[in-house]
Amino acid sequence: YTEGAFQSFVPIMNGCNNFCTYCIVPYIRGREISRPIESILNEITFLSKKGVREITLLGQNVNSYHGNAPDSGESIHFPALLRAVSSVCAEWDSIKWIRFLSSHPKDLSDELIEVMAEDPRVCKSLHLPVQHGSDSILARMNRSYTIEQYLTIVEKLRKRMPAIVLTTDILIGFPGETQKDFEKTLDLMQTVQFDSAFMYHYNPREGTKAFDFPDRIPDGIRLDRLQQVINLQQRITERKMHSRIGTSATMLIESHSRNNTDELFGHTEQGEMVVLTEKCDQKYIGHFMQVQLQSVKGKTFRAVPII
Repeated sequence: YTEGAFQSFVPIMNGCNNFCTYCIVPYIRGREISRPIESILNEITFLSKKGVREITLLGQNVNSYHGNAPDSGESIHFPALLRAVSSVCAEWDSIKWIRFLSSHPKDLSDELIEVMAEDPRVCKSLHLPVQHGSDSILARMNRSYTIEQYLTIVEKLRKRMPAIVLTTDILIGFPGETQKDFEKTLDLMQTVQFDSAFMYHYNPREGTKAFDFPDRIPDGIRLDRLQQVINLQQRITERKMHSRIGTSATMLIESHSRNNTDELFGHTEQGEMVVLTEKCDQKYIGHFMQVQLQSVKGKTFRAVPII
C-alpha cells in the first residue's frame, strides 16, 4: 500500500499445489499456504480507513484458498472469504470494488459464481487462464480440466453475469503441439470471445517436468503461431470495445491523463481504461463517476460524464 493510493493489492495466499508441467512456481514458492482470515480482514479495515477505493485479492490460485475462522476454527474457503471481505468493506463503505486473481478453472465453483453475481462490490470481471484449446495439450500441461469443462464454466458465468468481462492466458508452442492442436486454440478463442488475453509462447524452464519433454516446437513455428493468436485476439478485443461505444459505465477516477492534464484518467469496473475528454475538477480524483463511452483510441475509451 502507498499512502494516498486509491487501489491496493492484498495477498491472501502463497505457493501452489498444481504443478503445471511448464511452471516453476511450486518449486520456488512451495506448497499453498493460506493467510489467516483475521489478518486479511484487519488489512482490509486498515485500507478502508486510509480511503482506498478498490482492492485486488492476490494468490497464485486464489480460489483454492483455505483458512480458518478465528472464532470456531472452521475451514473457510474462497467464496466465504470473499463474503467476509465484502462485509468489512460495507461496514466502512470506502472500498467499492473487489477484484481477485488469478483463478484456476478446476477450482472455480458454482458458489463462487453466485457470490460474484450477487455481490455488487465484487467486480464483474474475471481472469480465467485457459492456456490452450486442445485437451491433449492441456493434459500434457497437467491443467486438470478439459475444454468442455472450461466452456461449461464460461456458460455459467455468462448466464449469471451477461456483461462479465473475461480475460485469459494462452500458451502457444508447447512441446508436442500439432497444427491441429494449434487450430483448436484459435477455435476456442472464436467461441469464447475473450475481452483480452496475455499471450506467450513456451520457453523451457529447467526444473520443470516439461523441460525434458520431447518434440519441442521450432522457434519459427512458435513465433508464427503466437503472432496468429495475437492478431486474432486484437481483432476480437477491438470489435468488443467498439460495441460498447454509446453505453454507460461507472469509472474510478485515478489521476490526470498522462498526455493532457485537463483530462482525467481512470478505469471501469471491468478494468477498461477511460479518459474523460471534458475538463473536470480534480476534486473528482478518487471518486466514482457515471460516464458515457463515446469512442476508442488504442486500448482506451474516451468518455464524458453523465450529468
